[in-house]
Order: sequence, then structure tokens, then C-alpha cells
Amino acid sequence: MYVDIKDKKALFEKEGEIAQLFLDSFGKPLSSDEWRWFYIDNPVGDPYVSLFYENGKLLGHYAVLPTLLSFRGKSFVAYRSMTTMVHPDGRGKGLFTELAKRVYSMLEADGASMVYGFPNANSAPGFIRNLGWTLLTPDRVFDFSGSEILENQDLQKALLETADVEWDSIDEAQANWRFSMPGAVVERKPGLVVKEYQGVLNILHVAPNGLNSIERCQRYRVLLDGELSAKNFGNSHLFEYQFGFRVFDSEYDEVCFRREFVMSDVF
Repeated sequence: MYVDIKDKKALFEKEGEIAQLFLDSFGKPLSSDEWRWFYIDNPVGDPYVSLFYENGKLLGHYAVLPTLLSFRGKSFVAYRSMTTMVHPDGRGKGLFTELAKRVYSMLEADGASMVYGFPNANSAPGFIRNLGWTLLTPDRVFDFSGSEILENQDLQKALLETADVEWDSIDEAQANWRFSMPGAVVERKPGLVVKEYQGVLNILHVAPNGLNSIERCQRYRVLLDGELSAKNFGNSHLFEYQFGFRVFDSEYDEVCFRREFVMSDVF
């Protein structure tokens, strides 16, 4: 039995079952604080979720969350693909594909613009083959010192490259929520937002004036376009990070995206 949800109150009532499915799927407990922050506290709007039950037990879950992005300077709501969960008892039945299709049908019916995300290596083929996603050349994650950033104009250009679609850095309600993730140490400076992780500062978002907030002796982790970084910075990256999307509204056909850590649910 499928249950489709697109309001926070109905989803909140499922928290206990979703937490159990997370434990059964990944072998670790779900943080209630993080889950409520993602799904309930988000000021942009309601999530879209599809659940699958068999004999009264929750076996499958797929969800997207609303995010404010900017299209050529105009704010709009897009939807970020979140964690897919399938219980071991439900695997091999095509649940992931069916759950996602149900969510996308709801989005299309409600006039949504697009869905985007950072699928892992296991799910990426299914997003392309079964769900109509476009995957870009994988981006690359690098560590640089502040001095390297400040002294390398090619690196600065790569960090500040603009695109049709970017994260909406203007909306304060979204920013205040996004940068208050439970357990995260986030610092907001003029034009620069960083999140500390094991002594390295992940650059979540940077604007041109943010270069003035870079500290020479600090280590920074950055996300760079895969093709551009391969050409200019070789193979010194830490790992690749895949970005993909599916457009529902033709207004956004053929757009290019500026990818930053702030758009991810991991960083």
C-alpha cells in the first residue's frame, strides 16, 4: 500500500515509523533533531513524500524538500531529492523507482519547476534510466589553503562562476534555517558562509566580496565544476560529487546550474 504525503503535519505523525525504517535500512539511528529540521522546520514549504507499506510495515520511503533557488535573479521554488530508504525485505521490487515516480507525479500536478540533487553511485543509474534525470559531469571536491585561493585567479574564477540557476542567497528565512543545521558549526561572514568539519572549513556559499573574508592560513574545502577543475587543477581532488536534475517546467529547459555545498543535504 502506498501513502502519499505533502504536508508537514501528516508527515510528522510518521516520524517513528520513518526512524525505524532508517535504522533497518542503514544500520544506524535517525537523528530526530536533524529529521525535524529538514522536514518540519523548513520555512520554504511542505515536503513531498511517498511511503510504501506491506502487511502494516513501512518498507519504502522517498522524499523531496522545497528549496529557494534563483533563476537569472528571480527567486523560485525547486525541490531537493532526499534520502531514499528501502527495507531489506522490500528490495528487488522496484520500490525506489515507483516511490519516486509517485512523488514526481504529485510535483507535476502541482506545477513544480524541477527536482535536483546529488545522487550517490548506487542510485545514479536508476535516476537516469527510470526517472528521466540528467546527470552532469561529476563535480570535484578539493582542499586549498586560503593563500592558494587568494593567489590563484583561475581558482577564484571557478569558485565565483555564475549560472542561470543558483542558490537563492537573498531570502533570510531560508538562510537562517539552512545555516542552523543541528550539530553543525556554521560561520557567516560578509559574502562567505563556511561550515567547520575536522579542522577544515567547507565553503557552503561564496559571493565576490566573500574573497575578502578568506583567511590565508585556514584550510578550505570547495566544490568545483568537474570539467573546469580537471583542466586547471589536475587530479588533486579528494572525491567526486555528482549533481543531477529533472525539469518539469519547460521554462527551465537547457539551464545551467551553479553548484555549491549549500545546495546539498550532506554539507
